[in-house]
Formats: sequence, C-alpha cells, structure tokens
Amino acid sequence: MPTVVRHFCGIVDGIDVASAGEMDVALAAGAQPDRVSFAGPGKTPAELERAVAAGIIVNMESELEMRRMPTSCAASVADLGLRSESTRTSSSRRLG
Repeated sequence: MPTVVRHFCGIVDGIDVASAGEMDVALAAGAQPDRVSFAGPGKTPAELERAVAAGIIVNMESELEMRRMPTSCAASVADLGLRSESTRTSSSRRLG
C-alpha cells in the first residue's frame, strides 16, 4: 500500500485519510503534512493530537469532536476544516 500512496503523492493535490493508520501510511509514503486531510467521525483525542502535531489538516465533523480536541493542542497552530449540516427544515424553501 505505501508504494501506491507514494505514487499518488506525486500526481494528486492531496491525500485524504480517515484513521491514524492511514495517516501513518500517507506520511511514511512522503505526503507533505499540509497536503493531508484527516476526516471522518469518531477521531480520538490521541489521533487529533497526533494530526495537529504533524501539521495535518483536521476536518471537524461535529461540535463534540471539537470539544474532544486535547488541551495539549491549545498552544498549537492547526489547520482545521469545519463541516456544517443544517438541521433546519422548511416546506417553503427548497435548496439544490
């Protein structure tokens, strides 16, 4: 798998990962941390801390996940992506 990821690192804009294991593979394959995006629900505090320490872009999936961010990351500069999904419904407005 690292060989395939290494190949793609040279021809794509970035690598998406959804677990600490995938994060490790991407970094070991030579992906630049600022070109790695860590997404998916259920990231643990330890995974969040590792991603921030490595300089990886972290996509926050929920308010709960934002609260899960370890306090040890408070002094770090991190690139975060925020996902938003409206829960408001209205029969008078149609989107899309």
